[in-house]
Amino acid sequence: MNLRIALTLFLSTAFSLNYAQDRSLTPDSKIERVIVFLDGAQIERTSTATIPAGTSSIVFHDLSPEIEEQSIQVKGAGNFSILSVVRQNNYLNEQKANEEMKILEQRLNGLNDQVDIKQNNILNLKKEEDLLAANQSVGTGGAGLDLNKLKQLLEFQRARLTENKLKQLENEKAIKRLN
Repeated sequence: MNLRIALTLFLSTAFSLNYAQDRSLTPDSKIERVIVFLDGAQIERTSTATIPAGTSSIVFHDLSPEIEEQSIQVKGAGNFSILSVVRQNNYLNEQKANEEMKILEQRLNGLNDQVDIKQNNILNLKKEEDLLAANQSVGTGGAGLDLNKLKQLLEFQRARLTENKLKQLENEKAIKRLN
């Protein structure tokens, strides 16, 4: 007999708890209109949902965490009453966004490292260019110059300067692409 009373009491409690629970709906909303101001924006979203009798909660996902709570307005058409509007952040989704931000920051740091390497390459190439320019005096004090050696030296210097300038340009272009 006690088991029957306990079972009846349990079932009636479970039924009343189930009936008293809020029903949660998550309809998709669609952006209908956006007005951009100097210090913010107004975004109008619409959604359609069938709301069952009783108390229901309607939850909209993927909204900006930057929404100012006092600016939220909710309107509805139909035979129901809006009891309250509450703004809550979903911190689990924020963690996903933070992981994405970490990946983007790592990528940005990698690109900045590549820019630094290219800038160092340009600096080294300019130093080499200055060294080649400083070593243009050919021959020994009063001795005559061998024409073949002079031609070889000029060809070497021209080739090195041309290669040097091309590498500088490549590095500068790479820096522009990375920025």
